[in-house]
Amino acid sequence: MSGYFLAPTAQEDLVAIRDYYLKEAGVRVARQMLVDFVEAFRLISRVPGIGHKREDLAADRPVLFWPMREYLIVYRAASDPVGNHHDCSRQP
Repeated sequence: MSGYFLAPTAQEDLVAIRDYYLKEAGVRVARQMLVDFVEAFRLISRVPGIGHKREDLAADRPVLFWPMREYLIVYRAASDPVGNHHDCSRQP
């Protein structure tokens, strides 16, 4: 697999996360959050099967989940490149 793409909803989620951390913690923390997400996306694109299934959240969908801090990255491992279609969901 080479690379990844973010669905529009995932991009919107990242903007919202960045804006939240800018307001609550400042530029350095907001920037680090985005860096951490990009590192997670790159890891998933290199090792697409790394995630786990969540029958309670997506029993009927072919997606995997990968934790990133208090968020879950939701992605389709069968995509080429890996598609993060709605990547940021806060864990309960």
